[in-house]
Amino acid sequence: MSFDVSDTVVLKQNRSLIGVIEQTRHDPDSVDPLEDELFIGHAPVPPEVLWEYTESWAPPRSYVVVRWWRATQGRSVVAETDLQLLDRSFLLGDSVTLGEKGFSKVGTVTNITTRYILQPICAVDLSNDSLASILEETDAFSNVSCPLAAGVSVGEFQSRCSSLLNASHALSEGASQLRPPTEIEHSSFHALIYDVYENELITANDFNVDNYVISQGWLGMVDGHETLDVILLLTDGSIVGVARHWELKLVIPDTGKPLVNIPSQDLGESPGISGTTAYTSVPDHEGLISVYAKLYQRGQCVITSRRNIANGRWIKGSYTSTTIPRGRILDVRSRELAVRWVCPNPFTTNMVSTLPPNSSQRPYDNSSTFKSTRSLRPIKNFIRYDHGKSPLTDPSIKVNQNQEFSVGDHVRFRDLTTASKKHCGDANGHGKVSPIPLEQTNGFDLNEFKILYSRQEVQVRWLDGTRTSEWSTSLSPQVLPESELCPADIVLHKEGLLQVERGDPASRPIPYNEMQFVTGDYDLLPQKIGVIQSVDSNERLAQVRWFLEPRVRIINHGTALDAGSSFGSLSDTVVEVSLYEVFLQPALDLRPGDLVVVIPESVSPATIQSLQRHSLGESTESSSGGLPGITTLSSFEGLPQIFHGLRHIARTVLSTWQPSVQSHPNNPVDWLGEILGRSTDGLTTVRLGASQQCHDMEIPFERILTIIDRDVDWDDDPTSDDYFESDFLSDTDSRSPIEETIEDENGEHMSIGSDEEQWFTDEEPLDSLLLIDESIADAEISDANSSLPRSPQDPEVLNPINAEVPAPTHSSESMPTQPLTPPDFRKILHQVATEPQSFAVLETDPPDNHFFAKNQKTDAPACLRRIQKEYKILSSSLPPGIFVRTFESRLDLLRIMIVGPHDTPYELVPLVFDLHLHEEFPATPPHAKFHSWTHGLGRINPNLYEDGKICLSLLGTWEGREPGENWSEASSLLQILVSLTGLVLVKTPFYNEAGFEDLAADGAYTVESLQYTEKAYVITRGFIKYALQYPVVGFEDILSWMYLPTTDPQSERTSTSQNRPYLLQNAISRAQNLMDRAKSAEGYMPDQDLLDGTGRPSKDGFLRKPSKGAYVMLRRQVEDLEKILKGYSV
Repeated sequence: MSFDVSDTVVLKQNRSLIGVIEQTRHDPDSVDPLEDELFIGHAPVPPEVLWEYTESWAPPRSYVVVRWWRATQGRSVVAETDLQLLDRSFLLGDSVTLGEKGFSKVGTVTNITTRYILQPICAVDLSNDSLASILEETDAFSNVSCPLAAGVSVGEFQSRCSSLLNASHALSEGASQLRPPTEIEHSSFHALIYDVYENELITANDFNVDNYVISQGWLGMVDGHETLDVILLLTDGSIVGVARHWELKLVIPDTGKPLVNIPSQDLGESPGISGTTAYTSVPDHEGLISVYAKLYQRGQCVITSRRNIANGRWIKGSYTSTTIPRGRILDVRSRELAVRWVCPNPFTTNMVSTLPPNSSQRPYDNSSTFKSTRSLRPIKNFIRYDHGKSPLTDPSIKVNQNQEFSVGDHVRFRDLTTASKKHCGDANGHGKVSPIPLEQTNGFDLNEFKILYSRQEVQVRWLDGTRTSEWSTSLSPQVLPESELCPADIVLHKEGLLQVERGDPASRPIPYNEMQFVTGDYDLLPQKIGVIQSVDSNERLAQVRWFLEPRVRIINHGTALDAGSSFGSLSDTVVEVSLYEVFLQPALDLRPGDLVVVIPESVSPATIQSLQRHSLGESTESSSGGLPGITTLSSFEGLPQIFHGLRHIARTVLSTWQPSVQSHPNNPVDWLGEILGRSTDGLTTVRLGASQQCHDMEIPFERILTIIDRDVDWDDDPTSDDYFESDFLSDTDSRSPIEETIEDENGEHMSIGSDEEQWFTDEEPLDSLLLIDESIADAEISDANSSLPRSPQDPEVLNPINAEVPAPTHSSESMPTQPLTPPDFRKILHQVATEPQSFAVLETDPPDNHFFAKNQKTDAPACLRRIQKEYKILSSSLPPGIFVRTFESRLDLLRIMIVGPHDTPYELVPLVFDLHLHEEFPATPPHAKFHSWTHGLGRINPNLYEDGKICLSLLGTWEGREPGENWSEASSLLQILVSLTGLVLVKTPFYNEAGFEDLAADGAYTVESLQYTEKAYVITRGFIKYALQYPVVGFEDILSWMYLPTTDPQSERTSTSQNRPYLLQNAISRAQNLMDRAKSAEGYMPDQDLLDGTGRPSKDGFLRKPSKGAYVMLRRQVEDLEKILKGYSV
């Protein structure tokens, strides 16, 4: 069985060992170096497996990393065959599958019900309700009596106790209570609390890292604990608050299992990974095995130095020379929190500071002096946003929120009194919640529990719109390079999509051009926006209801809605469209669990319109002023000013605003909520968890002001220059690794070595590299280009002088359309009588749309000498189908065109890449970008991003597993080009996704892979159309020769002309064959023969019979290509 991150499992060899999957091979986001974590060999693992793991920190094939439910049990590398699945954890909005491979249903989690079994951290004797001991890190409940134990052996007692408690599970409400499954063992089943619902619980820690907090009208995120106050109950009964919490060590019981890895700070030097050596003790106080604690929890047994105890804050007793510095943690409190403030309440009418609160926050007035739980004084109006809070008094509540608890977490009951009445135990006292009076625990609250077991039930809305309830263990997470479109998604249709240059009053709307949109500063003006009702995944069709009068402007590279945007009413008519015609934009992609700033219910529509009309000045990103549009908050910089601008308006414009509940800067009311889900009628359900009275509301999209993305790395600023590079190299990057060592036909490594004898001398003139293509004279090229119709790249088209700015329109009649008439290649066709050279240096300057045209020119002598060497290789060794151009004025810039290989989804397609050989080349790899012409419909390959990013180990955008897979000074540009052709442009690109390498061998995700291939094939037919309508500068001659028929009858009869590939006609014919196959064949079945590029069944095929959605899109692509061909066939 394949396991996933966050799965709850039990070790088959020791069923008391319960844990959570922390790392898997197929989830690269989980791969993180754990050299400073405790690893214990609870299950035998070959030493070579452990060594392989530490080389990459990715579990080897068929192995996973498990974090056990007790901190003292550490982590283990475990074979999947040694584990059994107990539970699987999903979040609202997760995509899941149900069924066998190739026939699975796909859906979205819309509701969650999770029940738990809890172990108290403090044991109570069931016979007299007296405190027995703190037992958080041990199963030794020897002081806890049970009526079943009278007069029997320990083994018989445990058998009686467990058999009484075990019961079957059921889905229906009011079913038998949740009991421990037979798969797990526990020494004291009678002491556990059963069948506890998640909404009864809250995290035991007041504040955790990544918690949201609210103070002084601001929302912030906890970055960490600057200082902690830890209270210890020592072995002699005295109580002390330690002065230096970081010196506390967690005592590790000696289980006789090998300590595979001990954090380095314990021994001064890590002993490394070992599968054979068992460390029976580590030099420490009283010879105990211990490690520095990463997380402090009540009940943990810890030791520290005598100095730390002597200098502590003594609450009970006093320090003596005989005091043993060992005890259990009674309490943990944050003295100071590090908080990153995200945004203020923009709707309060009260005067507040224009600056965020201090980044260092004290949650308590007296955390350094308190002597009991009751004596703690929380700072007023400094609160943690409670994700588990629900409007329990509202019978209409339908959605339960997931607090993301897992096995091993510490929790408390939200209402202990109510819990003690509900969980009153059976006749034998099993499952009884017995509140522990503070007097029995020296004034500290130890009514805390540890999660032993969970059982999750989820409600799923399937792609066809139906809903069912399922056990989570019957489902699998859907893992795709890109998210599948699902019911309730708000999508744009590519038809009529316009863009307009931002900040230029003279700019007029033009048809959407993806490369301009990515590299420039444009807003989107969609003409058709709708809500998906259902999806036919096999046929790649969606049922959509369109908004009738959308007035939407999408700004900030697709991440925000402009002020005044509105969707209007939703049509009752359902229309069927191809999934390849519609797409998401980040500004419309709401996810359950995201926090949002909403326009309060108390703000009237008239007031909102007033806000939208009122100017905010230059502090806002909105071009039209007024209320900022919906945006995804992904960077702190600059955003507070936007919100403070709104506060200014609130004090000036909102003079008539009388909110139903008075807003106060320290008391959030109704401006902050959490997304629970979306409906197919276009409404979004938001839970106002920070309101005085928590409640849910359904609101239109326009009422959401800001989306606070929970997955954002707040340490990075996406607007900074170095963000692009750091984003690639982060440990959690999901981009795919492509690695290759290239060899020549003799098996020798193809690279640039240190032997200079293989090169011409450094003194060889640079002019020898200027391999100008003499077949086209410069003047003739200029003349030919002047006859071409202007494309969207032409700056004069984008910025017409004194051009009238048309008002944004949503009428298809007045909408400009992209011409289908191809540019006039006739002059170029006359000039290109022979096949152009694969490599050439052009005398023209680099085109403006070269990704790196504005980068500083490379003049470093060492770099230029290396460029000479690289170009000598390219001039003689380029494989067929790869064409390279550089520029006499900028030899540091290259433009590459690769014609997609046959029998891949990229066959016959021109794919264009830009490279920059920067000052640090060849010490570091060149910078590279890909020209994506997908028009927002998604990636054509997991390694080629729509914004131009390329994921390739040779480019340094992914860390290869072996040193030879990464760039070095011995690597070459030719290696990069061959890698792009051989490793990226493959017939099954789905498996290029990071972590998917083993899935192909396992036969997993075959249907998803075929769907991905189909999408790539259909979309890339449009690349041919685009390249012939808007020729890529530098490759006009190549495109003419490769794709178009000659218009010269005499030239047509020459031998050289007869060698023309005629790729346009070829692409049309092959696509037409596939469409004929779609019309003649029955519905698709996974085991049928696949088709090759000609549409014939083949064992080497890569395409399934085209789906109905693919057929619709492919037919339009072919019609457009036929119009272009017809223009050159007259």
